[in-house]
This record gives sequence, C-alpha cells and structure tokens, in this order.
Amino acid sequence: MGKVEDVSVDIKERRISGLAVRNINPNAFDVGNKRGVIIPYRWVIAIGDIILIKHVKKGRRERGENKEGREAEEKK
Repeated sequence: MGKVEDVSVDIKERRISGLAVRNINPNAFDVGNKRGVIIPYRWVIAIGDIILIKHVKKGRRERGENKEGREAEEKK
C-alpha cells in the first residue's frame, strides 16, 4: 500500500487518529499528484512490520474533507 511516515494524534481524545502514508499504491488510492494520504486509524486491524487495514473500495471519497480522511499535506 505504501510507507508509513508519521501518525496523526488527537491530543484532546488521547488517541491515534490516523497514519500518514507515502508512496501510495495507485491501485489502492487515487491520490493524484499528492505525496500521500492519512489513513483513518479506525481502518487499522493489526500493526507490525506490515499494517493490515480493512478493505477499502477504490474511488470511495468522504463527503467533504475531515481531519481523519484528508490527504496528507505536502511538506516543504
């Protein structure tokens, strides 16, 4: 799917809210010219050397942007 670069933490709730992933497999997500996406942590099933997520339908988009489903901002 890609390489995890960072995590998104919800300080108020004291929980991980997402994983910032780069080098995305174009068969998994349509990211256009963006560097990556933030995968909502609720999709994560298991974490180790490999991270398993729930099945995601290609082309699925959230209605409007939210902090858990927005595309990762380009750095620099």
